[in-house]
Amino acid sequence: MSNNYGGYPSDSSNPYDNSNPYESSASFGSSAPYGSSDPYGSSATAPMPAPPQGAGQVVGKQKSMVVAALLAFFLGVFGVHNFYVGYTNRGLAQLGMTVASIVLSAVGVAEGLATILSWGVALWVLVEFVLILLRKEPFATDARGVPLR
Repeated sequence: MSNNYGGYPSDSSNPYDNSNPYESSASFGSSAPYGSSDPYGSSATAPMPAPPQGAGQVVGKQKSMVVAALLAFFLGVFGVHNFYVGYTNRGLAQLGMTVASIVLSAVGVAEGLATILSWGVALWVLVEFVLILLRKEPFATDARGVPLR
């Protein structure tokens, strides 16, 4: 009679079996270390269900590149073109810098800073105007990822 401790066979149960009962037969990192590769009984090659109709499409109106360029040219220092294409934070930064430069100039305090702010915004808007015309990122698309028409 062989000893069987805790359900594990002793070394003397089968003198011809040299395998270690504590080692897994699967190699390290295999997807199914305990036997069946599919524990739920379904086929691994089952087809995926089709995505719903219209999935992956962005809903909404496509913005115009011409309108964005005109807004940048005429109202760019107020960030209107950025608001139009959905880049709200960038538009708020441009609007804030423009308002700050106007207030500093009107009050007469730190006119040098006001000049630097106004020229900085003007240069920023000029660069964005050129990016819009060239359809370069981030102005190739609006904030939702829809290409400008």
